[in-house]
Amino acid sequence: ALSGTIDRASGRVTLRGDMAGLAISETLRGRLPVEVRPACDQAGLSRGEVDLWLGQLVYDPQASPTIHYEASARLRAGVWNCRKLPFPINELSASVSVRDGGVTIERAEGYNGTTTVRVSKGSLALGDPARAPLDLQLDVIDLELDQRLRAWTPPEFAELWTDFQPRGRISAAVHVVRATEGGPVGFGWTADCRDVAMAYRYFKYPIDHIQGRLTFEKQQIQVDLRTLLGNKPLHAWGTIDDPGPEAHVLLQFEGGALPIDKTLLDAIPPDIRAVVDQFQPSGTVRGRARVERFPPRCPRDPPEGRITLDADLDLNERCAIKWAGLPYPVEDLTGHLEVHPDSWIFTDMRGGNGMAVITGSGRVERLEGPGDPLKVDLHLNAERLPFDDQLRTALPKAWQKTWSTINPIGSSDVDATIRLAPGQPDHYHLVIDPRPDTNIRLEFSREPRPGIDPGGTFSLPMENVTGRFVYDNGTVSMRDVGFRFFGAPVQFESGMVRVEESGRFQLGVTGVWARDFRLDARLRAIMPPVMAKFAQRFDEGQPLSTIKGNLGLNWPGPNQPVACTWDHVLVVFNDNTVQSGVPLEHIQGQLDHVRGQFDGDHLDIHGALKLDSVSLLGQQVTELESPFQVAHDLARLDDIRGKLLGGELDGQFEVSLDSTPRYAASLAVRGADLQSYAKTLPGRQAFRGLVFARLDFNGLGNDLRTLQGQGSAEIIQGDLGELPVVLRLFNVLKQPTTKTAFDAAYVAIAIQNGESLLDPIKLTGNAISLLGRGKLDVRGDLDMRLKVILGRDRIRVPIVSGVLREATGQIFAIRVRGTPAYPKFMLEPLPTLSEIPKSINNFRGPRERH
Repeated sequence: ALSGTIDRASGRVTLRGDMAGLAISETLRGRLPVEVRPACDQAGLSRGEVDLWLGQLVYDPQASPTIHYEASARLRAGVWNCRKLPFPINELSASVSVRDGGVTIERAEGYNGTTTVRVSKGSLALGDPARAPLDLQLDVIDLELDQRLRAWTPPEFAELWTDFQPRGRISAAVHVVRATEGGPVGFGWTADCRDVAMAYRYFKYPIDHIQGRLTFEKQQIQVDLRTLLGNKPLHAWGTIDDPGPEAHVLLQFEGGALPIDKTLLDAIPPDIRAVVDQFQPSGTVRGRARVERFPPRCPRDPPEGRITLDADLDLNERCAIKWAGLPYPVEDLTGHLEVHPDSWIFTDMRGGNGMAVITGSGRVERLEGPGDPLKVDLHLNAERLPFDDQLRTALPKAWQKTWSTINPIGSSDVDATIRLAPGQPDHYHLVIDPRPDTNIRLEFSREPRPGIDPGGTFSLPMENVTGRFVYDNGTVSMRDVGFRFFGAPVQFESGMVRVEESGRFQLGVTGVWARDFRLDARLRAIMPPVMAKFAQRFDEGQPLSTIKGNLGLNWPGPNQPVACTWDHVLVVFNDNTVQSGVPLEHIQGQLDHVRGQFDGDHLDIHGALKLDSVSLLGQQVTELESPFQVAHDLARLDDIRGKLLGGELDGQFEVSLDSTPRYAASLAVRGADLQSYAKTLPGRQAFRGLVFARLDFNGLGNDLRTLQGQGSAEIIQGDLGELPVVLRLFNVLKQPTTKTAFDAAYVAIAIQNGESLLDPIKLTGNAISLLGRGKLDVRGDLDMRLKVILGRDRIRVPIVSGVLREATGQIFAIRVRGTPAYPKFMLEPLPTLSEIPKSINNFRGPRERH
């Protein structure tokens, strides 16, 4: 009910009263003045029940202002369906007071589903809503981030939906202030995330179950959010300045287990993703990341502006990585990683693969240029790295070709430095230290050549390799290397090998030292035929004591022979044998200053032979020296110098490298001690004297029946033993009693098909002399006929003295059979007179014939 007064004189009107239970409805709207209805429609209060209280309403035309009023209202069960709201507010209740143009909202609360909208404090001036002062604080509790809210969002904030794609429910507090009429509106809000999911437009990594607060004030959104990621806390904070297309965004993240998965990789900006993809990481990381977005500054800038990502991360256990440049998987990786827009920095990285332990550090930089080229600088260290298929397939193609050539087995410790830069050659520097039980099998092939070389694929096994191998841009240098080659220990001081992608390799080593080296059938089987023929001359039973020198190998590629060179080689013999037609046995000494080469067809060797001792035809030769050469399938000793039985030996010798060798020699002996020779014969021999001999011979293989030659031998100052008993009976010259038979001898030798023809044979003594001829067959059996001549020719009248002694002194003939060590003397009938003229010529010695 209303009550009041009207003063007719002054025109002053006062009213007061209250009204309870006024229903807001279409009926009420129809009773309002027409001019008031649009304002009521715009307000959008369509239902409810109102209690009104009018404290006073005074109209005084003489006052200024002319109207004073004070009123309040309470709304219950209201429905507020204002078009400026994102959704209708139901069950609205409010307490509002109005006084002289000012409205105070003491409390207002309504609902939309589970959402509560509440004004706990507010005031505004009646008048033009676009200009009237206001101070309003609004709380929205359990608000769903749905399409209705997105459509209602003011344009200046609409971009946030695109930038963050939020979903879920929040509680928000909004504070709006306009301090003066027509002044600027101060606007701020906070949003408490209850269970929100979002993904930033320029770092599309979805995060859900977010708790935390967003605060907007002075054109800046402050972010402070938390969630769980990988069962570890994730904290995100930062600022968004000038929300909208021109926003500057700075967000920081700190977490304990950020998964490195496809979701994260898809979120990374493309330029950074290009770097990440090079390493194919997996696992989880902990640490901080910083994402910053700078708005476009010129029309040429991309619409998203410039995005930078910086991160300071530690890898958790069970991370893995596989670098595209060397795709060898490293597992259980830990370490520290710095990520920047133009660089990645690795420190303290540690992981493994099977038994291998791998550590490393490095840096990857993105350079300016087409395709965002990368500069890589890595340092890696691996212990117990196995030579397996996984490593082989990870190597560059050229290295894989090297692998198929050397075929390593075992493991090694590796220290690697890798530098890659656009426009520059790739730099790979690896230091490889093989571990125990590491083997190499150097594999190569030769093209078959009918009738010359059957060809095939061959391998050189090197077992228990030790030392250090340094790979530097395609070239491998080697230091202090050791291994076993066909059972023989081999080592060398230094070397270098280069293997090309085609498989071609070049190898050079210095200071090679092999001990107890056998040129046996296994090794000869992989040699080219020419070298195998040469090696076959050495006996297999006794190894070469030492081989030292420098070696070079060059393989042009598949189906090509391996070319070899060597120099400064020393070969030490210790009781070795060389099969060369005339065997050289019990060799003690060395080959020195040996150099040579082999190109697959031709073997060429030069050097010096220096033997302390060698057995030749059963006799020991000492201090034997000669330059030697092997060329054109022929081995030659051109200037032999040595000692034989105290005398001097010289001559030449050559032997072919055929399966059945051809050999030839020209040897001369001067002053050999016959007494020393006698000591080598069985039984008790009492020979002495000086031997002068020469012999030229040639033959084929070990068959003495192919032996051909000629020569002679002469003994002077001799004592050729005692007279045979049968000869002592005919000492008609009555010389002083002595058993000495002869003090000089001469024999001419002609060798035919292995049989030695001895013609003439002359044994000279004071009592008697013997003259005759004979032969020594290939079995070593003697057959000689000697005629006895009394005395010796001291006057030396040519022919005459010989004839007289032949005619007067030939009493009987002697037949000698047996062997040179055990001769057997037998008497034969006297010759006829017709044989005497023949003997005259045969009697002539070498000095009389020339």
